[in-house]
Amino acid sequence: MLLKGSKKDVQTIGRDLSVRYVLEGSVRRAGDSLRITAQLIDAASDTHMWAEKYAGKLEDVFALQEQLSRRIVQALELTLTPDEDRHLASRDIPDVEAFALYLRARQEILRASESAFDLALQLVERALARTGPNALLLATEAEILWFLHDQGIRPVPETLQRGDGLADQALELVPTLARAHVAKGLIAWRRFDPKTSVRHLRRAVELDPGDAIAAWSAGYVLAEVGLTAEARELGDRAHALDPLYWPAHVGSAFADLFDGRFDTGLAKMVGMHTAAAGIPVADLWLGVFLLYVGRADEAAQVFDRGARAGAGVVSSMQSFVGAMLRSDREAMYAVLAQPGAREVFEIDKEFSWMFAAAFASVGDAEVALRWLARAIEMGFINHRFFAEHDPFLSRLRGDPRFEALMDRARAKQREIEADV
Repeated sequence: MLLKGSKKDVQTIGRDLSVRYVLEGSVRRAGDSLRITAQLIDAASDTHMWAEKYAGKLEDVFALQEQLSRRIVQALELTLTPDEDRHLASRDIPDVEAFALYLRARQEILRASESAFDLALQLVERALARTGPNALLLATEAEILWFLHDQGIRPVPETLQRGDGLADQALELVPTLARAHVAKGLIAWRRFDPKTSVRHLRRAVELDPGDAIAAWSAGYVLAEVGLTAEARELGDRAHALDPLYWPAHVGSAFADLFDGRFDTGLAKMVGMHTAAAGIPVADLWLGVFLLYVGRADEAAQVFDRGARAGAGVVSSMQSFVGAMLRSDREAMYAVLAQPGAREVFEIDKEFSWMFAAAFASVGDAEVALRWLARAIEMGFINHRFFAEHDPFLSRLRGDPRFEALMDRARAKQREIEADV
């Protein structure tokens, strides 16, 4: 839907998304009747490969979807694996109206605001009221609860407890559901249990290699535990699977940043920022990546814009980094003193790392080491990034306390590597 009404030609869209083929078409509904038109285009040559029309009742939509998908497979002369063939025929949410509610919920999740997450929860609950216990819907609700905790909107243990319970219910219904393992993995990550998190997220990718949500989630966590090659591959896979899904860029961009490839990481983060279309957390990360390539003036503009435009912990963090760029210690500490802010910051790995880097850069080594210790204990254990690549931590290197933290991070990473 992000390309609906686009003025770009098919060849440009193909280049922008790095895809060979583009499917154009429309879906029209009149009461219970559906009319679908579709045409498959070779984007490289702007050649129409086929065009067809489908008609049926709303209750036939899943059959029409499968019919169209199989026609694309035939046109591209592909051979499906047995798992892919079963996936085309699967009906994870068999009720048409419930499935429509689920799709709307997924769009709200991508908006990444408190009101959007609340609406997404309402939509999933309405869908569950139609279907009864459904594994995919339960896993989606668990995922939303993780987002609410991760974004500092409902950062209390009960949020994660409820989400974990819903993911367990999903796995009881369908033990091989990748999305349930995604929810379990992300929740374990917020509970500072990287071993369990990595185990579930790798299992999700194994169960559904074609799921962009599983790939981005695993890439994000693996980058922070120091397994950057695997994270980059999964992040690139997520982006290839769904170029318009803005979180897809995270794993690969983080992997580049943490390996010291700041320029290539920024290029990927620019892509995420464009796809996210003004979502505050994307603004924050764009500013961070600009900072790491040395474009401090541009980063300051991004942070100042975000600090003025929003509210909540993301906006507060943008205010904090803006103060750091001005070497304004008083303003930095004022952000930490905001009511309720510090409690949220102290349970967030990325924010703790940012505080460590910021305070180290202005010479407050004691404070920086405390924040870095928090990040490592919570599971952000990419010691190579801290010890070799992060320019803002350079003043801490050689300090015995910093080296002890690096030893701790190495030990934690070895535990995860041994758990493969």
